[in-house]
Amino acid sequence: MTSTTLAERLRELKNSSTQCKFGEILQTMDDECKDLVKQIISLPQDEPGAVSNVNLVLTLREEGFDIGRSTVSEHRRKVCACYKNGGTK
Repeated sequence: MTSTTLAERLRELKNSSTQCKFGEILQTMDDECKDLVKQIISLPQDEPGAVSNVNLVLTLREEGFDIGRSTVSEHRRKVCACYKNGGTK
């Protein structure tokens, strides 16, 4: 690998999205769905009545969204790109 190629890749990485994949998916939803999903993920999984990440992922996949459980988990725990550098989504 040449240093030019590495530099280009590092620039791309530096300028990459400030949202995780889940955050990007949320932006494509209509307001009603977005609000419902935000309500779902606002409740920690271990709380009574919470929707599990698995069930949320399965529902989103059934609707055609390409998403994994770890992506939802990281967003729910606020350890994803959406929340880096003190940002909030």
